Amino acid sequence: MILYTIYDSSVIFQNMDYFNTEKLNAGFTEMEFNGIKFLAARTPDNEMRIERLLSTNPLHFLDPRFQPGLTIPKKEI
Repeated sequence: MILYTIYDSSVIFQNMDYFNTEKLNAGFTEMEFNGIKFLAARTPDNEMRIERLLSTNPLHFLDPRFQPGLTIPKKEI
């Protein structure tokens, strides 16, 4: 993969630790909600915040209910 950017690679990969797999993607959980897979993080309110869609269906990315940054309530988890 080629990454064309004005930033130095040390800035882009500053939080990446390839030798410690426990720190890589720390705090994220892969989960399924309404048949769609997400990468989510737990909020202080014990809800799940959508970080990334892991779907291959383009229609899932157009659905405003599954936008990154939105939270999934506790009752639906």
